[in-house]
Formats: sequence, C-alpha cells, structure tokens
Amino acid sequence: MQLNELGQIAHKYWMEIPKHFPFVELGNFVVMPNHTHGILVIKHDQFTLVDTLQCNVSTATPTKPKNKQMAIISPKPGSVSTIIRSYKSAVTKQARLINANFS
Repeated sequence: MQLNELGQIAHKYWMEIPKHFPFVELGNFVVMPNHTHGILVIKHDQFTLVDTLQCNVSTATPTKPKNKQMAIISPKPGSVSTIIRSYKSAVTKQARLINANFS
C-alpha cells in the first residue's frame, strides 16, 4: 500500500515513539486511510512507574498545589494514554501544516 503525505506523517511519528518513550517497543502496526492500529509493548514495571510519579510530584511548585481530583484522573507519565496522546498531538500538528482544516 502506498501512503499519502498524511499517512507518511502518521507512520513517521509512530516509528519515533521509542525515541520519546525508551521503555516502549513497537509491535505490529498499520496506518489505515483514516486511523492507525498498533501494538505497544511497555517494558517497565510498576516500580519504575511509581519512581517516575514520585519525581513528578516532588518537582511541583509549592505555590501552585495540584488539584487532587485532576491528578487522580489525569493520564500518568509512561501510561499508554500519555504515549498515544503524544503521538496523536504530533501527527495532528504536522497534518495541520498541510491542511489547516485537519481534525
């Protein structure tokens, strides 16, 4: 299958996920005409994630305490939600440079 310009962007940024999240390996994936299917292999255990969360909490500025409810429901660093949100954001940003109406 030949990818159009937007498909090439989606493919490029998918392949770059491990550069930004080194604990992720890419499994099989396919860029479809209007979405992507893929498998992410997360290679860290709960202790690594807990350490990361503790670091983020300790660097919060004391003058602006986190909203506890938002902290509970927000995607956690290193989670699949965070990885996919970053991927979608990068693809959307580049796609809008090609077509401002991209949604």
